[in-house]
Amino acid sequence: MARNMNIIRLLIAVVFSTIAVIAYANGDPVAKFSSVNRVANPEPLSISDIYIIHEKINITHIDGYNCFDITYTFRNKSDKDFPEIHYGFPIDYLVADELETYQFTGDYYSESIAEVGWNEKLIKDITFMFNGEALTFHSSKESVREAGYIVETYEDYNDSIPVDAVNRRWFYTTFSMKPKAEAKLNVRYKVYANSSVGIYTDKYDFSYFARKKEDSNDIFNNLPFAYRYFANTFDILYDFTPAKHFGNGAPFVIDVNINLSNLENPWIMEADGYYYYVNRIERNIYVSAQDIKPINFTVNFRSDRSENNIQRLIDQFKISESEFETSMTADTLCIEFHRPVFVSDLVCDIDTSVISKIHSLIEYADGNAKRYEYTIHDISEYSKSDNRIRSPILLTITDLYQNGITWSEDCIDFVPQIEGFDKDSFKIKRIKLVFDTDSTQIPLCKKVNILDTRF
Repeated sequence: MARNMNIIRLLIAVVFSTIAVIAYANGDPVAKFSSVNRVANPEPLSISDIYIIHEKINITHIDGYNCFDITYTFRNKSDKDFPEIHYGFPIDYLVADELETYQFTGDYYSESIAEVGWNEKLIKDITFMFNGEALTFHSSKESVREAGYIVETYEDYNDSIPVDAVNRRWFYTTFSMKPKAEAKLNVRYKVYANSSVGIYTDKYDFSYFARKKEDSNDIFNNLPFAYRYFANTFDILYDFTPAKHFGNGAPFVIDVNINLSNLENPWIMEADGYYYYVNRIERNIYVSAQDIKPINFTVNFRSDRSENNIQRLIDQFKISESEFETSMTADTLCIEFHRPVFVSDLVCDIDTSVISKIHSLIEYADGNAKRYEYTIHDISEYSKSDNRIRSPILLTITDLYQNGITWSEDCIDFVPQIEGFDKDSFKIKRIKLVFDTDSTQIPLCKKVNILDTRF
């Protein structure tokens, strides 16, 4: 008899392992093998005796991350004991490659559902607490990506527009429920909130000086690393279907509190096309999980480019002064590194009013050298305000394309770097800056900070 039971269990496990089901529920009870094997697409289970009676969601946005604090209240309405419930929690995040290459076309045309890259900083500070006690957890071995197109129909034709790819990564834990018991599960995490398209575009509104190739008339679009920390838009993603596999999908109370009060002038655009300035978004509803639409909207705000916030960035990412020597003669600043290092941005405390242009010569560990110039780009007359960083000035040394995206009348030079930024072709031996000035005053550089603002 025991042998027959073992055969039955084995057959059930084989059946489960051959079923490919994509679960869209946020917080599912899952088949044990899903958790043990850390699969990217877990097999959901249904537990009809345990109900979700309340879900409370608090969301804030800090330093480019959406911070989630979610509390579920479970109730076991039966006399059954559940000593081991395997639980899977999915977290959705927007595309950001581990090599920090600019993502634009690959996923849309390959239609791949496998992740291109993973960076531990995309989702961080994850905790699971059950009735106040910390739970151990582990992550799926990879993420699952969903990309596609929005089809817009016009009178004469249809137009397919690619949409940003969204990744989903599962996190697994276990807990137990006693008969007739009530319990609280708290999940906290921070997810990187900015899409590649939304954050890696410098429309000359980031730094007072825009970089381009020396002696080139091409319009040059910088993609600076540091811009991530001064972005003015982010997306909030959250799927509200956690009850689909608990309590036969019975409705329950959902409380949502999205607090944007720490941001300056936050606003969102609703489906009706109107813009709404909001400091807080609250919802309190009684609904079945499958009947509520997920959170998926963009928040716009005025990024904090104050002197204090810039200094906070500098302190966090600056390369130690022991790694280089600086010298300045007349209008030239030279930086010599003791060993080649990666440099993303240069910070100069200097009087910008006497500078019309900056020339740079960058020498790399592999023997190559590149020349750029930084010019002042006038703000459009249609722009409401000039929010560019002037003091101290941030100069892009290495961007996500190294040479940026060059736009010309004939073509767009759009070749992504895929080698990574730790090779000799990116490590820098020395930097020379030459300041053009229309004044007799020498533009003395009081302080230089060198940054590595990679993820």
